[in-house]
Amino acid sequence: MKRTFLLIACLGALTVAACTSDSSLPTPSGKGSIRALNAILASPDIGFLIEERSLGLLGYNQSTTQTRFDDFEYNFNFEVFLPGSLDRDRVATFAHKLEADRNDIFVLTGNPLSPTISVWSTPAREWTETDTVLEIRFAHVIVAEDDIDIYLDEAVTPAVAANKVATLSYGQISEVSDVAEGTYTVTITVAGDIDAVLYQSGNVNLFPRSTQVVAAMAGDENDASPIVINVMSDVSNDRIFPDGSAEQTVRFFHTARALQATDIFDDDMLTNLKFSNLEYGNASGDVAVSNEAETYYYTPTGSTATILHEATNQTPLGRHSNLYVVGPADDYASYAFLPDRASVSVYAKVQFFNAALDTGTVDVYIKVADDPLVDEDRPVIFALRYPSPSPIQALATGSYDIYITLFGEKTLLADPLRLDVVNGEIVDLILLDTDTPGVIEPKVMPAP
Repeated sequence: MKRTFLLIACLGALTVAACTSDSSLPTPSGKGSIRALNAILASPDIGFLIEERSLGLLGYNQSTTQTRFDDFEYNFNFEVFLPGSLDRDRVATFAHKLEADRNDIFVLTGNPLSPTISVWSTPAREWTETDTVLEIRFAHVIVAEDDIDIYLDEAVTPAVAANKVATLSYGQISEVSDVAEGTYTVTITVAGDIDAVLYQSGNVNLFPRSTQVVAAMAGDENDASPIVINVMSDVSNDRIFPDGSAEQTVRFFHTARALQATDIFDDDMLTNLKFSNLEYGNASGDVAVSNEAETYYYTPTGSTATILHEATNQTPLGRHSNLYVVGPADDYASYAFLPDRASVSVYAKVQFFNAALDTGTVDVYIKVADDPLVDEDRPVIFALRYPSPSPIQALATGSYDIYITLFGEKTLLADPLRLDVVNGEIVDLILLDTDTPGVIEPKVMPAP
C-alpha cells in the first residue's frame, strides 16, 4: 500500500521527475527555459508537451511561449490530430535535460508525422535597468534554400544592406550578438552575393533587455512573399514580418441576395474600378490593395449614378483578406476576415461561411459519401451563426456528403452536397439564400 501511494504521488508531481527514493524527489539546482518552433512547411498543428502536460499548439511558423522548469531530464512529446482519429497521435518523443540558466528552443523540421528535432540553446541573460542593448541570433530554416547571408541595418529609406551578421546553412543559428535598441531592417541574400536579394523587411523594432531570435522561414499560402522572418523574443509573442515590398490583396464576395450585380471602386469619385460585375453568389479573384484602411464603393454594374453600399477594410502587409457584402435590401453590411489558406500535407481543410440570412443559425454535418443522416448524428459544426465563418474542418482524402440543417433540428435546408477532397486541398464553401423560402444553396467557391 505504501509503495502504491508513493507511485501515485510521483506521477502527480507538477514537474514529472523520477522518484529516487521512498521519501523524496530530486532537488533541482535551478531552472531552464524551453519553447518549440514549428518549421515544417505544410504542417498540421502540432501539440507540444512536457511529459503529459501541454505547453501549446504549433501551426507552421509558430512558436510556444518560453516556459521555465526545474533542471531535470524530461520526455518532451509532440502530437497531431488526424481526421478519423479519436485521440491525438504521438509523432515524436524527445528526451532532453534542461540546464539551469539556459534557454532552449526545440526546432521541428522534416516530416510532420515523424519530425526531426534540433535544439538551439543559449545562456540566459541577466539585465540591469540601465541596459540599452539586446542580444540577438539569426537562424536559417527556409525550406529548399541554400546558404544565405543575413544583414542587419538601421532603418533608412531606401533600405541598404551593408552590415552582414551571419552566413548560414539550412538549420543553422548564429552566435549571440549585442545590438543597440532601435529600428532595423533585415536583408537576406544568396551567400556571397549581396546583389542577389531574397528578402528585405520593412521596419523591425528591437527592444532593449531582451533575447531575440530572428528565424528566416519560407512563406506559406497566407503570405504574399516567399520568405518571411519570425522574430521570437523572451518578452513577447512571435512577430512575423513579410518582405517589405509584399503585396496584400482583398477578395470580394457578393452574398446579399437583394443586392444587384455591382462594380466596386476604391475612391468616392468612382474613377478607380477594382472589380467589375460582381454577381450574387460569386467572388472576385485576389485584388491588390494598399495596407491602409480603404473604403470600397459598390455601384450598379455599368453605372456610377448611385452608390448601393460602402465597406471599409484594412489588410495587413503581405496578407490576403476576404470581404463579404451581406444583409437585406437597403441595410447591407460587410464582414471581413483573414482566411487561412495554408495547405496541410496530411489532410484537406474545409471552411464554411454562413451567408444565408433567411435561415440564420444552422448546423453542419459531414458524413462519408452515401452515409445517410440519422437521428443519432451530431453536427461537426454546431450553431453556425449568420453571418460568420466556421472553424476549419480537417478531412482526409475521400468523398463526403455535406448536410445543412436548421439549428438544433434535423430539418434539411438543402440536398446533400457531395464533396470530394484530397490531402493538401483548401475548400471554401458559402451558404446562400435562394428564391425558395427554407431552402439554401451550399456552394463551393473556386480558388482565387
